Amino acid sequence: KVSERLKEVGNELEGKFKDSFSNMCERLTITDTTAYPTFVGVVNELFSTGINWGRIVAFIVFSSRLAIHFKRNGMPEYVKSVYGWVARYMHTKLSTWIEANRSWVS
Repeated sequence: KVSERLKEVGNELEGKFKDSFSNMCERLTITDTTAYPTFVGVVNELFSTGINWGRIVAFIVFSSRLAIHFKRNGMPEYVKSVYGWVARYMHTKLSTWIEANRSWVS
C-alpha cells in the first residue's frame, strides 16, 4: 500500500535529514503575522518543480519538525496551527494530484 510505504519513507527521510529539517526551522523568522505565509513559502518552494510522493513525504516530515520546533521554542500555540496548515495545503494544493495518483492506497 502507498500509505504504508509513505510511512516507511517518512521515517527514513526524517532519520537521514532530521538535523537539516531542524536547522531549516531554526532559520525561519516566525511571528504572528508571518507564521502561515512563511510555512506556505517553504512548502511552495518544495513543490515548485512538481508534485510527487517523495515531496509529499518531505512536506509531512517538514511540517512535523516545524511543530516540534514550535513546541521546543516556547511557541506551543503554533503546534495546532501547523496541523491546520497541513490540512489546508493538502486540500487546496495537493488533493487533486493525490486523487489522480490513486490516493493513499495502491
